[in-house]
This record gives sequence, C-alpha cells and structure tokens, in this order.
Amino acid sequence: DMKHQKERVESTLNDLNDEKVNFFASEEISREAAKAFLIYCIYPRATQSPDDAMYSSAVAFRLHKIWTPGFSIMHYLDELISVVSGALFGVTEAEAANLAILLCQTLKVVNQWRHEDGLYDKEVLGKPGSSMENNEDGETTVGPVSHKDFIQLYNKWQYSLGAALIGCLK
Repeated sequence: DMKHQKERVESTLNDLNDEKVNFFASEEISREAAKAFLIYCIYPRATQSPDDAMYSSAVAFRLHKIWTPGFSIMHYLDELISVVSGALFGVTEAEAANLAILLCQTLKVVNQWRHEDGLYDKEVLGKPGSSMENNEDGETTVGPVSHKDFIQLYNKWQYSLGAALIGCLK
C-alpha cells in the first residue's frame, strides 16, 4: 500500500507541475488573482474540516514551491490575513477552529521565513511568488519583496490578526 501511495503522490505532483501554467488566467502577478484564489478555492475548503484546513495551507505553499506563473505567495498571505481577520466576527465556532488550523499551518512557514537566517532568500526571493504589486505615486509596479520588506509585512499581519483577535475577545 505504501508503494502504491508514494507512486500516486508522485504522479499527482508531476501532474500539478505540468498543469501549473493553466492555473491562473495571466502569468502577470496581481493582487486580484491571489484574492480570487483565496476566496474561491482556499477559504471555502479550509472552513470545512481540520484536514481541509491543513490541505488548503499546503496547496498554497505547493503552488509557490513549483513556481506557478501568476501566483504571488506575498499577495496570497496578505489577502489571507485580511480575509481571516475580517471573517472572525461572523463564523461559527467550528469554522473558526478550522481557520485557526489554516493560520497555524501557514504561520509555521511564514515564521520560519521571518526568523531563520537565509531561509527567506532561499525559499522565496527570486521566485515568481516573491513579487508583489506596489502602488506609489499612482503608478503600479511589480517587484520582489526583500526580506526587510517582508519583515514589515509580517509585522503588519501580526498587528492585524492581533487586533481582530482582541476584538473578538471583547
């Protein structure tokens, strides 16, 4: 059974890698693509069960790992924190528990990128997922997020989650 399972997993990962160019309508990095992926694919599945929440987190990081064109892990993470922070006030207890698992699994990786020297540069920088739209002076540009800028994003995400959780407790 283990041999069959390993073959099946390898086949599925190969298929995923082969089809990655078809996952997003454009190879251009955009916040809208990450938001649509989160809203239509990740969020509905993640709220269903603990296993689905763990799976959803793994899928997002797999898309990043295989260099999926058009997918920005930075935009995805930014949207995830925003959506979850807002949704906490209107979900059931079971959905909140599943979202907590999604966040826990996601933040395990994000915390490593933040705190382990060189890991962000190794796993993120230089991949399509490291790019993010930047709106300055009314002009939109897309560029890689440095580790320094990632730390600023990380702090923003922590503040946003903290504020939402404290609000829930009040």
